[in-house]
Amino acid sequence: MNKKDWIEGLLFAGFRLIAVALIIVGFLSLLFQLISSWSVFDPSYLWPFLASTILRPSIVILTGLLLMAISNRLAHSMARHHKHS
Repeated sequence: MNKKDWIEGLLFAGFRLIAVALIIVGFLSLLFQLISSWSVFDPSYLWPFLASTILRPSIVILTGLLLMAISNRLAHSMARHHKHS
């Protein structure tokens, strides 16, 4: 393995770790927000409830999934543009 391959592998692993962390944080946030707000749910405030309880953690989860999906291309692109010192 040359230096470019090592850098690409480290970048790929780093992006995957960040993606997994985002997905875990999103799911835990969603779970805890649902648990804490379910007892005070009022159907007349459905949109604010969905926006604060479900939408925000879902965006974090989707960001993690997107990063997971494009991590290979990102790592390859960043390693290709890396300047050798």
